[in-house]
Amino acid sequence: MLNLGFSLGYSAINMFGLLGYFPLFKFYQNDEFTHAVETAFIFPRDEEMSWRVQSVAGAAFNGFLGAKLGFVNTLVLRSGEKWLESVSVEWTVPAEKTLLSAFYEWARKAAANRTLARDFLRSLIPIMKNCARKRLSWFLTAREIIFAGAR
Repeated sequence: MLNLGFSLGYSAINMFGLLGYFPLFKFYQNDEFTHAVETAFIFPRDEEMSWRVQSVAGAAFNGFLGAKLGFVNTLVLRSGEKWLESVSVEWTVPAEKTLLSAFYEWARKAAANRTLARDFLRSLIPIMKNCARKRLSWFLTAREIIFAGAR
C-alpha cells in the first residue's frame, strides 16, 4: 500500500483591525485569517485508489477587553462522491465570575447555611421539648374551635 499526502496553508495576522496593517475596522483590535488544504491519496494493492481533500478556513477577531469571535469552516471531499462540511462559531467573552467560581460560591454558602441551620435547630430542641405540652394544648384548642365553627 502506498500513501501520499500534501498540505498547504497560510495565516494572515493583524490585517484589518484597529491595530492592523490596513486598519479598516475600528470596532475590534486585531484579527487572524487562516486556510489550510490537505490532500491524501491511497494506493492499495489489488484495490481501487481512494483520495481525500480537506479544506479548513478560519477567521478570528479579538476585541479590546479580551473578547474573541471565531469562525471555522471545514470541507472534506472523498472518493466515491462523499463529502462532509461543518461550520463552527466560537464567541468568548471574559467575565469577572466563571461558571466554576459561581458554583463554588453557591456550594460554600450552602455549606455555611447548613451549619447555621444545624446549630439553630440544635438550640431549638430544648425549647421545643419544654413547649411541647403547650403547643399540643394550643393545637387541640384550635382544632376544637375549627370543628365548632363548622357545625
